[in-house]
Amino acid sequence: MNAKPKRQFLRPPYQEQMNKALEFLQGYTEDGKHKYMDILQQIVDREVFRIDLLVEDLENFFTEEEDFVDTIVKNVLSYTRLFTLAADQKIKGLQPTIDFIDDDYDYQLLYQRQRNFELDQQPGNPQRQLPPELIRRYQLFIVRGSQTKDQMLSIRNLKANQIGSLVTLRAIVVRTSEVRPQIIVACYSCDACGYENYCTINGKTFTPLQDCASDRCKENKVRGRLLFNHGNSLFIPHQELKIQELREQLPKGVIPRTFTVYCRGETNVRQCAPGDIIKIQGVFLPDQKEGYFANKSSLYVSFVEAFSIFREKKKYSEIRFDSAAGLKIFEDTKQYSFDAQFTKLARSIAPEIFGLDDVKKALVLMMVGGVYKEMEDGLKIRGDINIALIGDPGIAKSQLLRYVSSITPRGIYTSGKGSSSVGLTAAVIRDEVTGEMTLEGGALVMADKGICCIDEFDKMNESDRTAIHEVMEQQTVSIAKAGITTTLNARTSILAAANPLYGRYNKAKSPHVNINLPAALLSRFDLIFIMLDEADLDHDLQIAQHIGNVHQNKDNAKRKYEVYSEEEIKTYIAMTQQYHPLIKSDVHQFITEQYVQRRQVSYDKTKEGYSYTTPRTLLGIIRLSQAIAKLRFSREVEIDDIKEAIRLMDVSQETVRNAYLEKSDKKPKDKEDHAQIFEIIQNLFKKQNTHTLELNYLERQVKAKGFDKKTFDKFLDIYKKINQIIVHGDEVLKVSLVD
Repeated sequence: MNAKPKRQFLRPPYQEQMNKALEFLQGYTEDGKHKYMDILQQIVDREVFRIDLLVEDLENFFTEEEDFVDTIVKNVLSYTRLFTLAADQKIKGLQPTIDFIDDDYDYQLLYQRQRNFELDQQPGNPQRQLPPELIRRYQLFIVRGSQTKDQMLSIRNLKANQIGSLVTLRAIVVRTSEVRPQIIVACYSCDACGYENYCTINGKTFTPLQDCASDRCKENKVRGRLLFNHGNSLFIPHQELKIQELREQLPKGVIPRTFTVYCRGETNVRQCAPGDIIKIQGVFLPDQKEGYFANKSSLYVSFVEAFSIFREKKKYSEIRFDSAAGLKIFEDTKQYSFDAQFTKLARSIAPEIFGLDDVKKALVLMMVGGVYKEMEDGLKIRGDINIALIGDPGIAKSQLLRYVSSITPRGIYTSGKGSSSVGLTAAVIRDEVTGEMTLEGGALVMADKGICCIDEFDKMNESDRTAIHEVMEQQTVSIAKAGITTTLNARTSILAAANPLYGRYNKAKSPHVNINLPAALLSRFDLIFIMLDEADLDHDLQIAQHIGNVHQNKDNAKRKYEVYSEEEIKTYIAMTQQYHPLIKSDVHQFITEQYVQRRQVSYDKTKEGYSYTTPRTLLGIIRLSQAIAKLRFSREVEIDDIKEAIRLMDVSQETVRNAYLEKSDKKPKDKEDHAQIFEIIQNLFKKQNTHTLELNYLERQVKAKGFDKKTFDKFLDIYKKINQIIVHGDEVLKVSLVD
């Protein structure tokens, strides 16, 4: 009778792969040094607490076993545990090279290990063994290095066949949860014998231990009650991220997808904030439901277990000054004067945009910022600079905003019409884990210690625009919603772009009417640039040549001047953040005189033009001068810095003063009459619902309102010059409005 064949199972060669892992940790060398053995020695010396095992190192070591490396990448979670156990074996044979005093936690672990070994008579019982996680002082991750040929994926490109594999995602963070402790090893103490039972936890939920595993309880036939001992249990920090696809990754006509990322361990949590563009390396896994609903559905929700998080936009404090960009800036500082270097830095802001040197200088000062002060009584004086760009269409305002938001570490771009007060400040949402009501920061909160660029500022609703008032001066967002009363930090600079009231700037009307923003809001801007699109032969010729040059040479446009790269601009600004310039007594006296003089001009009714000189203007001058002193790498503000700050303020309003009817000898009554006539004509065009009306008809209507022919003729001459109306026709003259 033939014997029944035994069932066979495919068992992975565990011991063989463990030997390969030990061989790799022991034998891999880089620049003549044992790279990973040196890292393990640093772990024993408590200098580092993380091991990044690079895929490129595995490829270089196992050159003849490409299948083995490919298996590691496709089953990265299992092999992370395997290499961690191999590292534990190697650490046992290492001794610390420095002397340090063990803390109480180490003493308890060593005592417990010795006690377990003495009492343990069942090596196969995990409750009778000290879990290696308690002794382990590090985390090991398998990640791709800078030289590895990795494929950057978007969220929608994750496929089912990549589950369990090492993936690399590039996305923007839209939400971060609180950092909460997650239990890894649970310890239970028996109230009858005092024995400590350990339970290793790998999932989201676990079943508490019920029976004590000690021999004393078994011999005495006593079922002791197990009490949870949180002091000897092991917890690690846990954080959940919500990421979203980037704009350039979206196919046509779709909305961006969101995805969940779990971060565990001290080296992975608190690595990013909402608004950061990050590159995540981790393992792609399905989120299995547990409990009663487990395995009830064939559809699973997936997530990524983060191994490495890299922010693309570094903070200024993380930029190294000994890089090539830093060395170049040091050389330029010695070689060129400050004025030449300031001009070069300004022209480096959006170099494809021609001209606007003073506007770009102001943007540089905004990115540098002034000095933040907090007084003894708790009063805080902001150091961030707010700038408004108001002008005709086609001046490249939006392009400047896009560039500033892209180059700033925490730059947020938003459009006024698509932004609400909740989207700018904070929204109340329900937390998915706890079910409690929590706050999710809006654009202004996400741009904390950065720049918030708001385009189409004039298109915002007035109720939504009032939410910005508190942010621009107090730099906080006060919330009282759904039982939540709190104050959020919004230490951000505001860069706003807007069009005048009539689309194009109407030179016949006052600047206040054209700008059409409340004085309470305008006074919070340190600089308000009025940018007009005027016809000038030389300037128009230069712009046309510049645009043709950009399109002729594609990416590498030929420039007549040298500019800094984006990396060099960031390094330059990072260098300036080390300085906090102060104002000396003589400079203080000069600022006082200039402020009083500007106040007198603003209240002199005989002067033409306009001014926004308020006590906030004085603070604006100080902030601008401090930013200029930072650019000079100086710790003191000089009089020349004050003069340059005042010059920028004057230049920002110079175009309006020159354009206000272009003649200073015009009587105020003439200006009012011409503005009224223009308003009458606009109403006639709207009433007739046409684009062209006869000149004689308009003249009769204007005379009927009490104006004479001489005033009407002057109105025609002036408004034709400023390109607001067009008079055409041969036999019958007709008038058309310019859109």
